[in-house]
Amino acid sequence: MDLTFHATRPMSVERTFVDTNVLLYSIDEKDLRKRDIAREIIAGLCRNGNGHISMQVVNEFASNLVRKFGRSPSDARKLCADLSDFRLEVGSMAQVQEALRIMEVASISYWDACIVSSAVLSGCRIVMTEDMFSDQRIKGTKIINPFRIA
Repeated sequence: MDLTFHATRPMSVERTFVDTNVLLYSIDEKDLRKRDIAREIIAGLCRNGNGHISMQVVNEFASNLVRKFGRSPSDARKLCADLSDFRLEVGSMAQVQEALRIMEVASISYWDACIVSSAVLSGCRIVMTEDMFSDQRIKGTKIINPFRIA
């Protein structure tokens, strides 16, 4: 299965950073509701060119594909290549320093702070993740849990 997505509703026109869990749910056949939501998010962001990911996200995605989902490295390589419509944030020392500042201010883990700092430094106004408090704002970037049931 590849990550060819088709959105049925319009996505935000704002730059949006996608965390690893959203990518993983897009291939997870155990929770079809989350899978469908993740696929729709990814399709919309690919279509409008506003999706951002970081090397951290790609590395976590690749590792989990092999380790947790039992995919071959060759299959994982193909699935990672399907993310080419996203803008890839490669990171920098400035990103690490910002993550450490965010970690202190927002009281979140270092790895979550790395996600937020990558988003902030790339100009993203939204982070899609289920790993942080939804509707929280950190440095002007809104955290959204797309899987939360209202």
